[in-house]
Amino acid sequence: MTSTTQTEANLDRIKNFLSIMDKDIQTGHLALDCGTHTSLTESIAAYYKNPIMSMIETGRGLDDLVKSMVVDVFDKFMHLNKALIGRVYKLIDKASLHYFVVLTHDSFETRDAFFQFLDQYESLGIDHKLPVHVQFLTPTAVDKMKGVQELLLNA
Repeated sequence: MTSTTQTEANLDRIKNFLSIMDKDIQTGHLALDCGTHTSLTESIAAYYKNPIMSMIETGRGLDDLVKSMVVDVFDKFMHLNKALIGRVYKLIDKASLHYFVVLTHDSFETRDAFFQFLDQYESLGIDHKLPVHVQFLTPTAVDKMKGVQELLLNA
């Protein structure tokens, strides 16, 4: 896709978003005229009632979105490297993301693919917000783990 085509596509997306927002604004005006609220008017009222809390909640929402995106990226990485992986489990807690990997062939070269990806992630500068840990385990060690979700790579 050329730069011009990409720019045109982005402009169309923005136009579509603004069109949706305009409809939400019009609906909000109609709702207020009838003495009721929409989710948009409620959000605006909440912001003006307590702007600090609204900013904190917005920040939390963004943190949750970033966390979800990081999980998706790491899951995709695991899927792309499924030839190296026998099994993989993940554990997501409030503060970090853990992957427990059983390699099909445990060697420095195999592990290096994971280390390089982790280095790239850390270079983004968001690893302090959501640390990601990858541990390499033997099949018997992973069998003893409880409370972790297996990531199915063949799905």
